[in-house]
Amino acid sequence: MSAPRVVLSFVLCCSSLAIGCGDKDGDSGGAGDADPVDADGDGYSVDEDCDDTDPDINPFADERCDGVDNDCDGYIDEAGAVDETEWYPDLDGDGYGDRDGAVEGCDEPETGGPWLTQGGDCDDGEERVHPGRDEYCDGYDNDCDDLIDESDAVDAEPWFQDKDGDGFGGDTSTLACDDPALGDEVWTQVDGDCDDTDDAVSPGADEVCNGADDDCDGLVDDEDDDVLPLGFSEWFADGDGDGFGDDLEAVDACDAPEGFVDVGGDCDDGRADVHPGATEQCDDENTDEDCNGLADNADPDASDDAKTDWYVDNDRDGYGSADAEPVRVCDDPTTSSRTYRVSADDCNDGNPNIHPGATERCDGADNDCDDLIDDADTDTDETTMVTWYLDEDGDGFGVEDETALQCDDPSTDDESWARQARDCDDGDAAINPTAAEVCDDADVDENCNGTADDDDSTTSSSSKTTWYRDQDEDGYGDRSTGQSTCEGAPDDDSAWVTTERDCNDDDAAVNPDAEEICDDIDNDCNGGTRSDGLVTWVDRSGHVSDLTASFTGTSSSPVSVLLDEPGVAHLCNARFYTMLEISADVDLVGHGSVILDASYDGTVVSIVDGAEDVSLRDIDIRNGNGSRTDTWIGSDYDNAGGLYCSGASVELASVDFADNQADYGGGLLLEGCALRSTGGSITGGYASEHGGAVFMRDSSWTMEDGNVNGNTGYRGAGAFDVRAGSFLSLVDTPVTDNDTSGVAAAINIDASEVECEGTSTSSPARIWRNESDSASGAAIRGGVSGSDVFTASRCDLGETSNDNAPTDIRWGDSVYTFGDDVSISCEGDLCE
Repeated sequence: MSAPRVVLSFVLCCSSLAIGCGDKDGDSGGAGDADPVDADGDGYSVDEDCDDTDPDINPFADERCDGVDNDCDGYIDEAGAVDETEWYPDLDGDGYGDRDGAVEGCDEPETGGPWLTQGGDCDDGEERVHPGRDEYCDGYDNDCDDLIDESDAVDAEPWFQDKDGDGFGGDTSTLACDDPALGDEVWTQVDGDCDDTDDAVSPGADEVCNGADDDCDGLVDDEDDDVLPLGFSEWFADGDGDGFGDDLEAVDACDAPEGFVDVGGDCDDGRADVHPGATEQCDDENTDEDCNGLADNADPDASDDAKTDWYVDNDRDGYGSADAEPVRVCDDPTTSSRTYRVSADDCNDGNPNIHPGATERCDGADNDCDDLIDDADTDTDETTMVTWYLDEDGDGFGVEDETALQCDDPSTDDESWARQARDCDDGDAAINPTAAEVCDDADVDENCNGTADDDDSTTSSSSKTTWYRDQDEDGYGDRSTGQSTCEGAPDDDSAWVTTERDCNDDDAAVNPDAEEICDDIDNDCNGGTRSDGLVTWVDRSGHVSDLTASFTGTSSSPVSVLLDEPGVAHLCNARFYTMLEISADVDLVGHGSVILDASYDGTVVSIVDGAEDVSLRDIDIRNGNGSRTDTWIGSDYDNAGGLYCSGASVELASVDFADNQADYGGGLLLEGCALRSTGGSITGGYASEHGGAVFMRDSSWTMEDGNVNGNTGYRGAGAFDVRAGSFLSLVDTPVTDNDTSGVAAAINIDASEVECEGTSTSSPARIWRNESDSASGAAIRGGVSGSDVFTASRCDLGETSNDNAPTDIRWGDSVYTFGDDVSISCEGDLCE
């Protein structure tokens, strides 16, 4: 902005001059005008002078910084004033303005400050840089002398010239911020090198054994505690002065201490004659003179003159071997594993009983080493000799009245001798103490023990006859009674035979020749007790006959069988397709798995008039289809799928009824019968009318430990229909999961009595999960006639998931729901 203002003043001035020159009085007149007024006498009239009272103010005056328009250009204190000030910006506030940013003017510039009249700052962006400041080693020209980090910096550090390049400087030093090295020079900030011409010598070097102060600590070799042991030599104390030191008194040092030598190995530093290199001697003390760890015998270098010949004694009998080479050593070389002697006269060093001092014995050896053996040596010990007996028959046993005492057998081609006597007949070689006693007619004592044949317990059994007691006299004896004799059967009142294998000697019908029947007895003694599919009939007199052929029906053509005589029928392990009618007192016994299957052709078992006492045991009755009629029910119905009983007393033991069907009594129908059963089950029974499991009238049944499950009575009585003065007792028998479309899913009671009793915790009485589709149905239905009775003692009628549906008991017009383990009585019109 200064330059334009200067130019403008110049133009104005020229204009004034022009005016002045043309018409000094300013009136533009001619020569006749009056002189212009110049009051201050500065050569400028009032018309030209902007202040004609001050001669220092006129168009040609110098503009000054005084608040006046000195040059009459219309501007005050403008740029170019002769006394204007240089202003320097001080942006870093260090009291020095930027020397390169000066601005001239009368007054401090209004912007860009602050401004100072003192310049010289060479870096106005850094407070620590300005003239007069101390120089620091920080990469800045702190004092603005155009030099950076020079040696006079207050924090300059000493540097030492390192002539040998070992990292430590010598005496030559300087101050500097940075490494002052030039060219090949090396400088360091670490001094103390006591020899800057040798890079192996410095304060950081290791003191070693070399006669020099390597680490510059003023100490040399052993004087310096820091000397490296790697350079040490080992020195050994030589107390006896023999030139060999004691290994146990050794020191490590650069130089030998007084009384020490550089050779160790002296095993006795108190004796000058003992050291490595000395000659080993034989001596009583076993001294190791040459210090090789060996002494006397053990040292092969020992002097040979004083050594002795020693002979090995392998058998340790006190005599050295005559056959071994001697060992020449100082002392007895005997060890824990090998013995030596100074003698060498043992003729057998492998046997401790053979040596010159031993007693000759009868053993075939020269025991006393005199070259004579056994009978040839008169010194032989007689206690080792054998007494020989003359044996004329040559059987190895002689007689006691002629003997010979010697080591070896005196027998010759013409004469035999034995080492033992006891021959009771020396004329027969077959008779002697080792012969076998056998049965013979002459009762000869073959084994010379004083007894013969049956009197001798050692008599060979193979020569005897074995007899067996035949108690039932069926020609076969009991194996356990066998007795062997030389002279016939045992003398008692029993019958004896020579044939054994009778497995029951109390029953003549049981023997190996008997015929096997189905009766759980091993009749033919072959180890088996039955034959699958066999049917055996035993009448009341005990007569046995085979009924197998009568029971050979098939699933497509079951047979009808009539048992009309008293007796026992045994059925063995098979499925018999049959419809069986019993009209006499018959016991029907199953052995193994026995199934009577009617293939839905009719009633499986019918007990009819003529039968009074009947029993069935271990039988499975299946797939029956009711074929019996009943006048009380009506002739239009086919009844009794599994079993029909009329007017008899029947025992059932482990008899199962499964999958039988009928109009009435899918499993059983009872008319005037008395049943008692233990075990067994009735499952899968179906009645199109009533009594899926049982229909009974005027009958009684006590059922213990049974199971009645999954039966269906379509119109009523899913399990039991108990009518017309009947009695049913269920003891520890569960009745579960039976159903009907009508009433009484489990039991219907009509003019009859039923009881449920629990006595066992393992198989309790319970009536569970029986279901009737009828809203008026119940598990137990009764109370219709005035004579209905139902009692329960510890009988579970179920809870929650075990409940009967729609209710437990419907008695008359009332319904009841009970829980577990109940005792109740239903009679008349109610249950309580």
